[in-house]
Amino acid sequence: MMDSLYRTILENFNGEELEVYYSMDGGKPIALEISYPSVFPVETPYMGSPFYSAHSDGLGDDFPDEANG
Repeated sequence: MMDSLYRTILENFNGEELEVYYSMDGGKPIALEISYPSVFPVETPYMGSPFYSAHSDGLGDDFPDEANG
């Protein structure tokens, strides 16, 4: 769903350079139990599932893991 909305937003702005940000519950980071990353910080633009899949091994990880804050 996040990818579909992401692509729709980009397509409707005719390829303008846009960054898409997601949040939930009045501005909190989106937290999902079934994805990598499991938390999407509100100050970091969404990059699309191919990006996250390519980085799912932890290399190039832009997000601090929960153990290290």
